[in-house]
Amino acid sequence: MAIFGLPAKTSFLWIVANTLGLAYGAAVMIDETESGKITRQDVDLLNHHIGISHSNLEDVLLVASVGAIIWWMLAVRWALSFLLVWELRLETAIRKKMLTLPFEAR
Repeated sequence: MAIFGLPAKTSFLWIVANTLGLAYGAAVMIDETESGKITRQDVDLLNHHIGISHSNLEDVLLVASVGAIIWWMLAVRWALSFLLVWELRLETAIRKKMLTLPFEAR
């Protein structure tokens, strides 16, 4: 999970989103989130990731059945979600840094 920029706590939800998809796995994801095991920031990062890369099992196999190349589809989805999550982490770090700077330094 670290390579995707996601905390280890989100591993189970990542697996659910990528195998079952959002429609079937939504109840599991809501339950895990409401139980308080995962912070709001972790859930936000996961949501950005699975917004691009979800239902990899179902969608990829469906499109592959009509001739698409599985590895290209997975690589593009994972690369885009990787870039989005790391960009979001960078943006969050910059905002936190700006909030902690003295007013004169801004």
